[in-house]
Amino acid sequence: LGWGIDAQSPWMICEGLAYLNFCYLGLEDESGLIYNTHEDESDPMDSLVRVAGVFEQENLKETWVDRVKASYDKTFHPELVAAGFQWELSKLLKDPHGVACEIPKWLNDKALPDLWEELYRTMVYLYLSSRDSNGNGNFVVLHLITSLWGLENTLRVITPPEETERKVLSQFYAMTVILLSASSSGFPPAQALESIQKQYPSSKVDDVDALDWQPIVDEGIAEREEHNIKLVYVGRELWRRYHHWNGFSEAAKSFTLTPNIRPSQSTFTE
Repeated sequence: LGWGIDAQSPWMICEGLAYLNFCYLGLEDESGLIYNTHEDESDPMDSLVRVAGVFEQENLKETWVDRVKASYDKTFHPELVAAGFQWELSKLLKDPHGVACEIPKWLNDKALPDLWEELYRTMVYLYLSSRDSNGNGNFVVLHLITSLWGLENTLRVITPPEETERKVLSQFYAMTVILLSASSSGFPPAQALESIQKQYPSSKVDDVDALDWQPIVDEGIAEREEHNIKLVYVGRELWRRYHHWNGFSEAAKSFTLTPNIRPSQSTFTE
């Protein structure tokens, strides 16, 4: 929907609305979210490093993710069974763990423009940290970047009050924790999240005159995997908006591979 709004395409907007009506899935019980927690954390990466520690220490893959996935059969959201990963994700959205429902206080404290910037940087950190040995980014994690872009464009049309916008971003944060947990690679380890921040600090900016975006755009257009040109587009727009941070341009060049995400597996194809 948000991409249709951004493209000013009535047909894409209709398609987005139809898709949402067909298989929209939110957190099953929004009242289960606990707001203004973890006051000692200052930004999204602080919180995700903590979640990574909890995921490992409490063995949440087995005690939460695998247990919940195994507890539902094909009568649960049968329309999503053929989608594979979306079906697995829907199970965890139905039965989220508390670690995803604790909404950190920074989501309520930061000015909204700063909050958007930090969330975008965080999604890019996640994507960059997900790259394989060949430099290809994770297909599922890429959707965190593009879905946040779509969400922003949708909100700009709806123009909700600030309280509602913060609530939406809080739900996006909770969804991020659940999506990463549901993925076949599992929640990223704390060490990887800490390392990627050192590799791409916020102070690392590109030389505007030296960076030529046209070859990156041309490569994205030539790609058979349609998500890569979307990645290039969003990366360049965010790079222009947020002080030419190198992380945005690096992510835009880290194309993903088309995965097999049918039922029972989520593996990448060469």
